Order: sequence, then C-alpha cells, then structure tokens
Amino acid sequence: MTVASAACPHHRKRQFRSRNPFDYLVRSRIVLVAFAISCGVLYPALLPLWEGFDEPFHYSYVRHLTCTGTLPTLTQSSLSAEIVASFQLAPQSLSVAQNIPGVLTYGQHLALSVAERAELRRKLEIIRPDCTFSRGGNYEAHQAPIAYAILAIFPAGSLLQHVLLLRIAGTLLAIAISFVAVSWLAQILATSQAATNAVLLCMFSSQMYWATIAHVTNDWLAVPLVMLAFSAIAALAANPSRKRALILAGVLSAGLLTKAYFLAIFAAAIVSTPLLARRYLPTVAALPVLVCGWWYWRNITLYGNITGMQESLHGTTATDVLRAATVMDWPRHIGHMAHATFWTGNNSFGAFSNTTVNLVLILLFIGFVSYLLTIKSYGTRAEFSLAVGVAFFVTAIAWSAATSYADSGGITMGASPWYAQGLLAPVLTIVTLGFWRSGRLGRFLLQLQCALWTWVLLLTFAVKLIPLYSGHAARGKLQNLWSFTGSGKGSEILNHTAMLPSAAIYGLTFLTLLLSLLSAAVTITTLTGKNPR
Repeated sequence: MTVASAACPHHRKRQFRSRNPFDYLVRSRIVLVAFAISCGVLYPALLPLWEGFDEPFHYSYVRHLTCTGTLPTLTQSSLSAEIVASFQLAPQSLSVAQNIPGVLTYGQHLALSVAERAELRRKLEIIRPDCTFSRGGNYEAHQAPIAYAILAIFPAGSLLQHVLLLRIAGTLLAIAISFVAVSWLAQILATSQAATNAVLLCMFSSQMYWATIAHVTNDWLAVPLVMLAFSAIAALAANPSRKRALILAGVLSAGLLTKAYFLAIFAAAIVSTPLLARRYLPTVAALPVLVCGWWYWRNITLYGNITGMQESLHGTTATDVLRAATVMDWPRHIGHMAHATFWTGNNSFGAFSNTTVNLVLILLFIGFVSYLLTIKSYGTRAEFSLAVGVAFFVTAIAWSAATSYADSGGITMGASPWYAQGLLAPVLTIVTLGFWRSGRLGRFLLQLQCALWTWVLLLTFAVKLIPLYSGHAARGKLQNLWSFTGSGKGSEILNHTAMLPSAAIYGLTFLTLLLSLLSAAVTITTLTGKNPR
C-alpha cells in the first residue's frame, strides 16, 4: 500500500472495486444469503410430512408443551391424535413403516388411483392439531426443551400448515445463527472474505445440513449453536475478556438446554479455558451449571443417568459401550459415518454416488493435511482451542456409535448422521485455511471443492429428491430430471407428497439452483488470482 492510498481511504476503496466485478457481491454476501434463504424455504416445502428424521415424535413434543404447559417424560408421553390420523393419509418411507407398523407407505400410495390419492390429500389438509394424545410412547420426550419451547410459540392452523410453518421458522433461524457463527469464526481466525464465502457456500450446499435442520426437530437450534459455541471458544482463546467469557457461558447454557451432546462441548470449554484464559474459568463453568443443572438433575432423577438416553434405559452401561468400542470394525464404521454425514436421503435413507462422495472426502482430507502442514507457521491460540473442541465432539460421536452398537447387539452401523452437522463450520474452516495457506495449488483445490459441493446440491434436488417424491424412486439418474418435469403423473404425485403444490416446488427449485450457481460463480471467481480477498 502506498502512502497516498493509506492516507486516502476513498482511493483504496476505488482500487478494491476496480479489481473484480464481483467485489460488491463478495463483501455484502447478498447472493449467498439469498441462496441460503431460498434453500431454507425449498427444503422444508419439498420434504413430505414426517419425512424428516423422527419428525412425528419431535412434533408431538411441541404439541405436548402447547397443550399441557408441562415437560414430557419417556414413560408417560405419547403421540398426539392428529399425528396418528395422518399416518393413514400421508405416505411414509419404509424406515418409518418399520418403526410404526400400519402406516401408508410410498409404494402403497403410488399404487392408488389419481382420485384415491386426491381424496387422501383432501382429508390430510383438513386435519387440525388438537390436544388429544393417542397411542404409543414418544421416544424423543427425553430431549432438552428450548428448541421445542420456541416452536410452541407459533400458532397452529391445519396440520400441514403448522408443520410447514415450524419447519421454515426453525430453518431460517438456523441459517441466521449459522451465518453469524461462520462469520465470527472467520473474523477471529483472520480468514479472508473470499475464503469465508467458500466456507458458507459449502455449508449451505450440504444436503445433510438441510436434512438435519429443515424439519420439526431440536436440531434446527442445536446445530447452529454447536457452530456458535466453537466460535465462542476460539474468541475467548484469541482475546480473553469477561464479555467473551459470558458470551461463551451463555451459548453453552443455551446449548445444554437444547441437546445433551453439548456436554462434550462444555467439557472442551472447561479443558481449554484454563490453558488459554484461566481467570475466566469460573464464569465459563459456573453459569451453565447454574442455568442448566436443574435439567440434568431431572434426567438423573427420572432416568438414572445424566443424558436421559434411551440406550441407558435399555440397560446399556458404560462398560458395555467400552467393550463394544474394542470389538467394532472402526474403519468400516468411520467410512459409513463419513458417507452418511455428507449425504443421507432424509427418512428414506437414500445414498449418493460413492464415487462423488469419496471425491468430496478426499478433498476434505487433503485440506486437513494441508492445514496440519502449515499450522506451525500460521497456528494461533484460537485454532488450538478450536481443535480441542472438535476433538471432544468427535469423541462424543464415537461414544454414540459405540453405544448404538452395544445397544443393538452389533447391528447398528455408526452414529446417527445428523449428530455431526455442527462440525460443518469448524471443519470447513480448518480445511479452507489449509487450502488457503498452500498457495495456488491449494486455492485451485478449494475452487474444486466449491464446485463439487455445488454440483452435489444441484443433483440433490434435480436428480434425487424431487424425482423420489414424484414417484421415480427406482433410479437416481439424469433422465429422471426429464421424467418428472415432463410427466403429468410425476407432478400429480408431487402435489400429494410435498407440503406445497408442485408448481411452487418447481419455481422454488429453479430459483434455488440459479442462486446456487451464481453463488458458486462469485465465490470461485474471487478465489482466483495472486492475492484474492
């Protein structure tokens, strides 16, 4: 920078603008935000009723809070009557049918006549939530309450309208918190605008990010709070202050009242704070205990364990989990979890191309190795604390995998794929830093990663999910794109499975894919050059 440019900020701003026509879009991130919002409306609208992971049970938790004003328990809570009624009207995946016998499956729905499908949809649309609770236990009743309490604020119309409203509300709030978390972490680690945009692009192009947050669940709040907690831990390590300690304690408190896996992040904060900001340990440790202690004492009182996990109620002990961990085929489990964490087709549990997912994982591995090779020259206290947090959370996921394996008698493969979604922000940031610090080749690989994740999202909607919910579930190939757009039957079926009419789904899909391509073009273009911003 010359003396003249340093003395004249207006000159510097003109010089910055002149280098790249995308500079305004990079700095404002307006296209990325529009892309995220569009995707955050499309995914909840496309997802059929109860196609989200364990969604009817999460929704019943919300209804329990609304109707009774009390917290549910595993031993007493049941599904609300409108949910049970909907099982015979809205088609469900085979995984739901295995969990809840007697539901209408997609295959049975597809075999009906057009008139019969239309009549089922008409009956479904007039169901309204009520406060009658019917049959079966609610196995999500042990979950912490904050996410459900927020959703319980929204008024109920018809069942379909209410579920869609809760989905979109939760998803948009999740987008906002995720955006803040990534931007804050980038600021702490002094990540460039272009590199930060690459992180945001990949995160918002992640199918499992949307599959995890875009249905009625507590994950809409848990996932972005995990990201925010990692950012808060790094912020306290980078520049310790009472304000940052209070922010971290507040995020941990909110997280602990959202999902029990925050115990792992709380432990990471307790371990890293004495090493990097010792004087603030009492604040970081005491506030979450004071705010959340009652909930975990309730778990101990009701269920005999701190987390309230169902496996513990089944008699699975810590000794069983440790024994399982010693006999598990960890490479196989890790491979399965890596693939499922990147792409899982909602409650239908479809899979993506192994070749494509393997390429995604290889690029992530190269970026991580690049980060390790450059950490000696670039590493900071904040990055150390971030690594501690990620290590604790990964350990918790491994414990969950071993717990499921022990509880199922060796049948279950890996932990649930939605558990790891909170790692998207820190892992993508670490990988991006690795590429960014590795010169032109690293930045080329970062561009390739952005292009690949964008490609996967395009195929997710156009070739996978929309054809699946239009009745073309046999093969996820490119010809299905023409099959569902050109077939009146495909549109008719989508009208009866999606939450909005097929015309609205097609319009939202076109807008989302257009914004996805524009976001990728802006991001990839601004990663080019000797000194991209």
